[in-house]
Amino acid sequence: MRGDDLLRLKAIVAIADRPDQPVVLHGVQHLFHPPVLLPRWPSEDRRTRMVFITRNLPQATIEETFAAFAEAGRIAQPRSEAGRDDAVFEDAAAHGRAAGARGRSVRARR
Repeated sequence: MRGDDLLRLKAIVAIADRPDQPVVLHGVQHLFHPPVLLPRWPSEDRRTRMVFITRNLPQATIEETFAAFAEAGRIAQPRSEAGRDDAVFEDAAAHGRAAGARGRSVRARR
């Protein structure tokens, strides 16, 4: 994906092995903050939600990137507890099929 054209990513992601604790993702262009595990969901809605704000980035490009993450997650060998970030991206790839394009934000829902 082209980082210059990914203006912002915000996500709250459901993780299979921690159903009561979502992970929050934030990114601006090439800078992504470490995932944050919340102590609980902010509401009763426990769906994965992702918002992309992009510039000249077709929806198909984002969908292809998610497909690549999902494939990498299936191929990757399990890592130690320190490697828990892999589960975040695998889950996000599996649930975040829809994406924003051309400067508008669209929420991906599972």
